[in-house]
Amino acid sequence: SSYKIQVRSSDVFGWQTVAEEPYERVTSGWMETVLPDGTQAESIRIFAPMRRTPYGISLYSVRVCGLQVEPPPPSPPPSPPSPPPSPPRARPPPSPMPLPPPPHPS
Repeated sequence: SSYKIQVRSSDVFGWQTVAEEPYERVTSGWMETVLPDGTQAESIRIFAPMRRTPYGISLYSVRVCGLQVEPPPPSPPPSPPSPPPSPPRARPPPSPMPLPPPPHPS
């Protein structure tokens, strides 16, 4: 059986296994496991699905080394929404019909 080194990033759901080591390789003292080039993570864990001894497993110290990666540039702000279409122009009210001239007195 083996233990797994898993990583998680904000853009990936769940844990991804990036390295796996057989228990037979584990000895007392330091053990080095190199992760694949380009591995990026916000969190890292060592997952051991089986006990190494009747008491379990023991980790006294874990050290993760790597290069700091610059965060991606922020996304551009969303473009402003388009203005709503102008309402149709209302027609002016019709002109009143002119009144006929008053009759002339005779």
